[in-house]
Amino acid sequence: MPYNHLDIIVSKIKNMRKLLLFLISIAVISSCSTNQQKSKEQKSEEQTAENVKKAKPVDISMYPKAEENQLRHIIELAPLEDEANSKVEIYVAKEMEVDCNTHSLSGNLDEKELTGWGYNYYVFETNGQIISSLMACPDNTLTKKDVLSQSKLLRYNSKVPIVIYSPKSYEVKYKIWSASEQEHTAKVK
Repeated sequence: MPYNHLDIIVSKIKNMRKLLLFLISIAVISSCSTNQQKSKEQKSEEQTAENVKKAKPVDISMYPKAEENQLRHIIELAPLEDEANSKVEIYVAKEMEVDCNTHSLSGNLDEKELTGWGYNYYVFETNGQIISSLMACPDNTLTKKDVLSQSKLLRYNSKVPIVIYSPKSYEVKYKIWSASEQEHTAKVK
């Protein structure tokens, strides 16, 4: 009898070793997969930064000069292999001290036509107010954050600069979005 209990214990230990090896191999595979994903994301960010550096200076003399209380912001995009698969998201930002609520800039990013050229430019007009949620913050701590306007999504075109006019003390920021090559099919229900 004691010999049978010993066999059972040894068998369970062997099974636990197999289980432990299985779990370790899953952890290693998962770690490699995560590193590959990070590597792809890092390459994409490096490619975007490299493309921005490759952007050729463009002629902006046909655009109106900024008025006394304005800044003229220029976004020059680098050529891409397939620009139809990319978009540019633009928004205006202002650094402010804010509480724990969600804040956004009040204002409009209006599209104007550059008469005689067929190009567009954008003017951000605001009264300087911000929109905020009304949560009760546990403490009245203020932190410096960029408060953003509503964004505008534009097609990617490296041949023409994106020109935005904003009041002084505001920044223009942008993101470049790219579509993946993978298509998905919706389910019919």
